[in-house]
Amino acid sequence: MNPGAILRCRNRDWVLLPSNRDLFLLRLLAGATEEVWAIYRGVRNPGGYTLPEERFKPSSLPPPSIQDVSHAASAHLLW
Repeated sequence: MNPGAILRCRNRDWVLLPSNRDLFLLRLLAGATEEVWAIYRGVRNPGGYTLPEERFKPSSLPPPSIQDVSHAASAHLLW
């Protein structure tokens, strides 16, 4: 897994940040940039773990559709 990858864990999407050997540094995809979570690499996918939502899985965002396109006023309001 490379920094910038989108991961699914705990039923949420996370962005993997650059980190050291012992920790995964994660930021919620829809979270604040200052909020960073650290997870010890040793507990990433422990053998026999019974909670599948705790495991890291690759995730991705669907490509935009034509219904996602709107007018400039809506984009300005969102901004």
